[in-house]
Amino acid sequence: RRLSEGKIDRTAAVVGSSYCAELYGLNMLEKGIHDLKNNLTLFLGVEKYEGWNLKSIGIIGYGRFGTVLADLLKKDYDVLVYDPNISAGELSAALEEVLESVIIFIAVPISSFEKVLINISEYKLYNTTIIDVCSVKIYPVQIMQKYLPGHVGIIASHPHFGPDSYSPFKELKITLYPVRDTYSRYDEIRDFFQKYSIRTVKLTPDEHDMMAASSQGLTHFIGRVLNEAGVVSTQINTLGFNDLLAVIEQTCNDSWDLFKDLQKYNPYTHITYYYVYAYNY
Repeated sequence: RRLSEGKIDRTAAVVGSSYCAELYGLNMLEKGIHDLKNNLTLFLGVEKYEGWNLKSIGIIGYGRFGTVLADLLKKDYDVLVYDPNISAGELSAALEEVLESVIIFIAVPISSFEKVLINISEYKLYNTTIIDVCSVKIYPVQIMQKYLPGHVGIIASHPHFGPDSYSPFKELKITLYPVRDTYSRYDEIRDFFQKYSIRTVKLTPDEHDMMAASSQGLTHFIGRVLNEAGVVSTQINTLGFNDLLAVIEQTCNDSWDLFKDLQKYNPYTHITYYYVYAYNY
């Protein structure tokens, strides 16, 4: 266009398509001058999008742990919560609004996780990082990788605390692993939890589940067995027996669904039980 308007020297030449020569009335001096058989040039127009609130966090699920998570996160973030069955008060928002957050925690039972992922995967999820909080890690990571588009970030997490154990005065831990840290959110999330005295442990999903089969799966199993056997406090409790009662109280405060999910979705749980059984026989 500039050549045809006389804005550059008429002795100059431009490289362009035959359509440009026709459009601006220019003479075609030579055709096919490139030496690459499949020569293609693409131009991409990019502008900064001001619509994202980089301090926004969404939570899907407002059960016992979702409540704890929201109370913790709103110390530093603008938190929105979606739960079709439970009101989160002033934090409640429509699913579409929650999915506009740059970080989204999925705080639903393990058995419901795939259904939720299928649902949210139908949305655009631009600039989004999804974080699960499941007590097992191999299964939810596989589900997220299966259903979420490739541009969506994925961080696996397991907070080793809950509504019965959360306290700023206790030593708390959370497992974190950057499965696909597309938008570099891992360090931000790690630093947030450490800011509030929650120690972060970086483990792959496989490493986590192998350890959790003993530290969590077996603990819940023992607590449930003792409870079903009718073990209760006596007038002559020993310190060790009090520890067993504490295991019963802590594990049985969680739902049966969580107990069953820990047994079903951690592939190492049954292996651990096998070794316990083999040791006794």
